Amino acid sequence: MISLSLFSTIFAVCLSVTAASDDTISLGGGDCIGGTSGSKCIREWTFSGGPGWTGQRATTSGSNRSRMICSPSCQRYGTNTDECLLIVALHGIYSNPNDQQWLMLGSIGPEAFSESATDGGPFCISFHKSKNYPWEYNCSGDDAAHLAAFMEYIVDEFPIDRKAINLHGFSSGAVQTNNLMLTGCPVERLVSAASPYGGGWLMSPPTTKAAYLLAHGTHDNIVPYQFLWDPSRGFATPSCECNGALPVGSVDTCSNHPFSVPLQAERMAAAMATLRGGYDGGVWGEMPEPVSTLDLINDNDCELVKDSCISVVASPPNPWNEDVDCSTLGTNETDVIEYPINDDGGPIKVLRMNIHNHDYPNKRRGTYGAAEYFFYMKKFFNENRGLNLGWGYRSIERIDNRQCLGPVWYNAHTTDPLSITYRNSTFEGVDFVAEDCGNWCREEKRCVEAFYYTYNAGSTKTCHIHYELSPCTNVQAYSAGVRFVATTQPLSPTMAPSPSPSSSGLPSSIGPCESWWYALMLFRFVQVF
Repeated sequence: MISLSLFSTIFAVCLSVTAASDDTISLGGGDCIGGTSGSKCIREWTFSGGPGWTGQRATTSGSNRSRMICSPSCQRYGTNTDECLLIVALHGIYSNPNDQQWLMLGSIGPEAFSESATDGGPFCISFHKSKNYPWEYNCSGDDAAHLAAFMEYIVDEFPIDRKAINLHGFSSGAVQTNNLMLTGCPVERLVSAASPYGGGWLMSPPTTKAAYLLAHGTHDNIVPYQFLWDPSRGFATPSCECNGALPVGSVDTCSNHPFSVPLQAERMAAAMATLRGGYDGGVWGEMPEPVSTLDLINDNDCELVKDSCISVVASPPNPWNEDVDCSTLGTNETDVIEYPINDDGGPIKVLRMNIHNHDYPNKRRGTYGAAEYFFYMKKFFNENRGLNLGWGYRSIERIDNRQCLGPVWYNAHTTDPLSITYRNSTFEGVDFVAEDCGNWCREEKRCVEAFYYTYNAGSTKTCHIHYELSPCTNVQAYSAGVRFVATTQPLSPTMAPSPSPSSSGLPSSIGPCESWWYALMLFRFVQVF
């Protein structure tokens, strides 16, 4: 019979391991900032450590310092449980948390941290540093690990609603946001709403059910607003060339995309809405008409912005500028476009900032106050708490020696971004095996089947993931291929999990130490009775 002392010894070891794990992320600071104090105190915290704490992120000082700022009602160990929003903000390339804080909040003051319902209520906002100059643009690296661990940690330290964790990124941070919002990503299941600004570069849309607010300038010459396929050239052509960050006179940087049409702004929203159902306008067709307009840009130099939007595949003027008339722009330069959906996810909106470039929206409340775009986004987040709902239970079947001959990725990408997404070991610089491909399909909730292939004597490996709108219609025998077929068992009303299962009294998964804890409790129960 196992003695109680053995259980106690094991429990003590597990307790020390658990404590060390809990202490991996730490908080410092907590002082009032912005000239506030008492009941109106706006507190700033510095956080460090935990998974992914490496590279440029691993500092607690200077502009790269990761920090979180909370409005007066959202203080550590506060009593207003589950009231506060959390906004996780990701900066642009070659930038840092300090820059992103200024772009969004300006000089910190009471107005930026308004807790009124019209401004989105009480909240905390965290600013994070990427591992490198750009974010990693995937959901399996150190950046993703850091963000997921922070979200899990911070909701236990502050009165944050687990169903109101939100993600925002600018430029490189926006590209990272879109990559994190695939349903197979650990971050995605924690996020209720996301808002990328000035980002795209996906060949297939984010598959999340979270509410989505995409914002983009139509004349962005760093991350183009739109790509369209040019059959005469065999390449995708951007609305504006990506020369905005290059010296004057530099040419073509993004006009030659073979076999791919990157999704940006309206096209990405249309693809997301099509996947969710309820929208039948097509990815490349006419977009919905705006439902309203906003004024989010100050001092827009329209003519300069228009002239900076060039095309190297057509003689001047750029065809994108043919119907652009600065005299008709008006004060409210931003169109609000909504996409109908019929599943149980959150809404999808686009803020189309007409004749605006890549710069962060700069209309502020007061001379140095917070950006109006920030207030609009925060209100959108507050209105869409808890709309990233569960999908069901997934299983996967493996069938060896199979390939798909229709559709194939290099045809699907030129016409339909809803068909296939793929991963390539050479492009990504990582190795994977067939089982990884099957797991990605099981975790990617919109995947119906996946095909794993090896090429070049096994040195190159690919995983082609088919969404529900485009299952393989021509399966053939192939010795170097593996087919994985996914099935989903719908959740019954009594079995439906919360959007964040870890908010329950028990852990969402039981690890070795938790198992020993329950065993110890059972052992003592048996001893007593």
